[in-house]
Amino acid sequence: MQRKIFIAIAIDEKAKKYIDKKIDKIRDKLEVMRWIDRDNYHITLSFLGYLEDDDLMELCPRIAEVLDGTEIFDIHLNKIILAPSKENPKMIWLVGDKNQQLIELRYKIEQVISNIETCLPAGKVEKKEFRPHINLGKLKGAKLKEDAVESADEIEREIDLLIPVTGVKIFESKTEKRRQHYFTIDSIYFD
Repeated sequence: MQRKIFIAIAIDEKAKKYIDKKIDKIRDKLEVMRWIDRDNYHITLSFLGYLEDDDLMELCPRIAEVLDGTEIFDIHLNKIILAPSKENPKMIWLVGDKNQQLIELRYKIEQVISNIETCLPAGKVEKKEFRPHINLGKLKGAKLKEDAVESADEIEREIDLLIPVTGVKIFESKTEKRRQHYFTIDSIYFD
């Protein structure tokens, strides 16, 4: 059986409540947009696409092995923005500062993934810049995008949120009734 898989940092309940409180005014401004359910807030590290169960069974212990000894660290999220740009918005993101520990974590994960035949292409994995973000909502339709551009100054705002990274989760993504639902396949906790 094939499953749609990604690896992410889960967001704790306290942080989810804080985020929801910060975007309440934006929700009022863009009532008809499709907001992400707060239970689905996460920071994606790597999207693998569809994997067979056998590959998934190989992936989980290899990720756990390569992350053994990883220490807990924090990520600072500091701004709600229109993404990918203010001029061409498709989503609303909560973004954070570049973080070297996060770049190293992602690099380790992608090295493992690149060695599994049905995942990323094998070969060189680069330590590229990675800026953490949480997808808060999706803009659908030209009118909604126009409203977002007109309201950009009210939508985009500074916040101050520290997220503890205590581990990673391997998730399966399923679409049910036109909504995304994420199910934990495996959790790997740090020291």
